[in-house]
Amino acid sequence: MSTRTLLLPFVIAAGLCTVKAAMAPDSLVKRAAEAYAAGDHATALALFDSVALTHTSAALEYNIAHCHYRLGHIGPAVLHYERALLFAPGDEAIRADLELARQRVLDRMPTLPASPLRSLWDRLRGGQDPDQWAWRSILLVLGFFLLLSLSLFIRTRGPRLTAMVAAFLLLPFALGAIVLARVRHGELTGRGAAIIMAPRVDVLSEPRNGATKLYLLHEGTRVLLRQRNADWYEVRLDNGGVGWLAAERLEPI
Repeated sequence: MSTRTLLLPFVIAAGLCTVKAAMAPDSLVKRAAEAYAAGDHATALALFDSVALTHTSAALEYNIAHCHYRLGHIGPAVLHYERALLFAPGDEAIRADLELARQRVLDRMPTLPASPLRSLWDRLRGGQDPDQWAWRSILLVLGFFLLLSLSLFIRTRGPRLTAMVAAFLLLPFALGAIVLARVRHGELTGRGAAIIMAPRVDVLSEPRNGATKLYLLHEGTRVLLRQRNADWYEVRLDNGGVGWLAAERLEPI
């Protein structure tokens, strides 16, 4: 019996395991959707959380947020709506549901309304695929080099000049896509904000227990992370206030 014949069952088994692994998240999502539709939000949440161990997306974070909201978990609901919005900043449905969840947060920090330019920027950099600008930048760069290469091989002056001009017209779009891809990567990995997860927590003047209490915050409040000192975060509130919070009391977005 040849070595190839001996290895065939193992190759088939490995392939079946790969297919099963790929199908498992879809099966869990389907079961979670059925549980949610039946009103069993706790089961739906457990199933969505199982998928989140290996996969993430705007839709998944959105569904997890819905489950938490239905169960009355305001902090986790706000957290996951924020994460969904991070993946798809131009999605108006996510933004609307996030605002609905924020209405149930006790701390209502004054914030400036979004400007039309801000909304336009959100739509420009947004979408359902967080890697969309990375793919676009790759395709545009490939297009630039392809046109530039063609201009070197074409002997006729007119077509050669056309290919060269097209290449350099494409270059600014490629550079712009690279910049937007870098911006999106920074947003998804930066951990620049967090949500308070404890029912109530004191913001202190120093990173130590017993320091002066500056503010009292409640579950679901959003804060900006400035720096970390051991088990403490220095945070800034939307109203401009600054202080220190224990890291265990909040969850980075």
